[in-house]
Amino acid sequence: MARFKVLETSYIDGRLVQPGETISYDGPHGPNLQPLDPVKPGLPKGALDLISLARQRAASRGDSPDNAGESDIDSVIADGFKTSDKMVEAAKKALASPSAIA
Repeated sequence: MARFKVLETSYIDGRLVQPGETISYDGPHGPNLQPLDPVKPGLPKGALDLISLARQRAASRGDSPDNAGESDIDSVIADGFKTSDKMVEAAKKALASPSAIA
């Protein structure tokens, strides 16, 4: 799932979210959401989802989502995330170099 900043009060996934909140969302987005994880050309399909889950994993252990790393990706995969070697390689490179995502 991609991360978005909420720009206006919205009803998303069965809950009311307020401006300024950061959410993970898998559906189509409108002008009420600002993408926080834009995909650069060449990032394999699904790599952004893997990165988002790795960031959630980092946050769940009390760390900043921006500090997600290879161990978080490996943990997500160990929990059953379906992936390919190309996707894993791209996601790990993107986390190591945040400019690859933005």
